[in-house]
Order: sequence, then structure tokens, then C-alpha cells
Amino acid sequence: MKRSTIAVISACLLVAVVFTTAFAREHDRRRHNPHQRNHHGAVVGEWAYSTQGYSDEFVFESNGEVYGLNDPGNLGTWRVSNRVLELRWPNGWIHRYRLPEESGQLIGKAYGPGGERASAVLTR
Repeated sequence: MKRSTIAVISACLLVAVVFTTAFAREHDRRRHNPHQRNHHGAVVGEWAYSTQGYSDEFVFESNGEVYGLNDPGNLGTWRVSNRVLELRWPNGWIHRYRLPEESGQLIGKAYGPGGERASAVLTR
């Protein structure tokens, strides 16, 4: 076999191993994701968001990602710790809501990067 053929085959095998390993890690990360295991049914899905004159529909994914339908490119993250749902957005805003929901609502606060605070509500 020519050296160039061996080099091409080796490169293809290396790429296959790298992609397979990355896929396996991502699969394992999602399988062991605490959002899925502990709070999947409590948070995942669509919630109507409202705060002082602004509203949106937030979509909570089981992998810990959240986005608003008004701006789906604005991808944030969510997690639950000590019965508090926390959302973090790329613009620096952080939302916190106490679990469990009451009457189909989560009541919380949104905190801006400049110290802003606003009451916020998520409704099923």
C-alpha cells in the first residue's frame, strides 16, 4: 500500500474515533443530566413568561437549555437546585423561581446585570 493511501485511511480512522468519542460523551452527559433525572416533568416544556409589560413563551429542553419563542436564537440555560429553578441568559439576566408550582404558576424574580430587579411569573 502507498504511504499516501495509508495516511488517508489513518486520518479517516482518527476522525471517526474523535466523532464517536464526542458523541458517546454527549450521550452520557445527557443521560446523566440532573435536569432530566430529577425535574424532567416539573420544568420541561413551554411556559408563558410575563414581567412588567413584557411577555414571551419560554421553552425548557430536557438538556438544560431554555429559549424564548420571541427570540429563539437567545439560548439560555436552566437548572434546579434546592427547589429553586434558575435561568441564566447570555445578556447577564438571571431568573429564579421557587418550586413547586402553585396553581400552574412559578413566581420569581429576574435580576439584571446592572442590578435591575423585576417580579416574574411562569405559567403552564
